[in-house]
Amino acid sequence: MTNREVLSVLTLCVPLLLGAAPGCADDALDRVRVCGDLSVPADLVAVRVTVLDEALTEVAGGVVDLDGDAPRQLPVDVAVTHIGGRRVIRAQAIGAAGVEVGRAEVYVANGGGDAIVVNLARDCLGQVCAAGQTCRDGACTVTPDAADPDLRCDAPAVYP
Repeated sequence: MTNREVLSVLTLCVPLLLGAAPGCADDALDRVRVCGDLSVPADLVAVRVTVLDEALTEVAGGVVDLDGDAPRQLPVDVAVTHIGGRRVIRAQAIGAAGVEVGRAEVYVANGGGDAIVVNLARDCLGQVCAAGQTCRDGACTVTPDAADPDLRCDAPAVYP
């Protein structure tokens, strides 16, 4: 099975992995808006969104294919199971070879309310940051809180 086929299979499972299965109550979901200046398919073909607990253990996650039958660009909104307590939201840019080419993270205190914004930036492609850090403006910095007013996405979201 090729990396592309694996991404396609994972894309079919995203609603279940992220808690967005039909019949879920809206108040049980939070929205993660993945923004950035990366383009499909030049920079990425998919986005992986992961919810981590304070010990950085994955509690939810899935892959959204951006280069399928109906290609789309960032931003994209992803529904995740309500995030109670302190969590890390990680967005990973997945390149054509099926491997991570970039990542960004934010801390979330309790979830709910507006979309949780995570920005994937071209100047952070290939940048590897230590735990508790994320890449912003091409350099590793302390992972920001989702309430940071500098974290915004002005473009309209595309819903998978």
